[in-house]
Amino acid sequence: YANEPYSISFINKEAGAWATLGQTRGDGDMILKISLRENGDFRRMAKVLLQLDSQNRTDTLTIKQKGIEPSLTCASPFVTAKGSEAGTVSFDIDTNIPFEQIAISYSEGADKWIHNIDYVEGKVVMDVDQNGATPRNSTVKLAFTELWDTPTEVTLLVKQSDSSDNFGTE
Repeated sequence: YANEPYSISFINKEAGAWATLGQTRGDGDMILKISLRENGDFRRMAKVLLQLDSQNRTDTLTIKQKGIEPSLTCASPFVTAKGSEAGTVSFDIDTNIPFEQIAISYSEGADKWIHNIDYVEGKVVMDVDQNGATPRNSTVKLAFTELWDTPTEVTLLVKQSDSSDNFGTE
């Protein structure tokens, strides 16, 4: 494999902030030294590309460094909201992830009546608009993906009554 010159580089550039390559060029057999800084944050991963100068062959090394395992849980991920008036709903959330690093996505149309999602004192709170004649429900997904490409997520369900505060008939 190493019968010609090759380059060594990080595929994910952010790895360069905490990992250092001992060399960025090679020619023939060698020992590759990679130094890692201590990790006091979430688990992380570096991908190192080895590529022949002729580009006829490439290999990738993956280095995973242990760290804090992210946690995002909700013991009761379902709430109901009155449809007769605008209001606020909340979910008790247990997490070690800074809220600004959590991605928020909605089921189709939910962003038209669910707004201002925030994390306050262990709760995810969100405003809901007043509803019309038909009950509605939507999901709100909170997700975080660490550098190990492992997703941590929770899906919250908001069900809102109609404008008369009814959820329908049987």
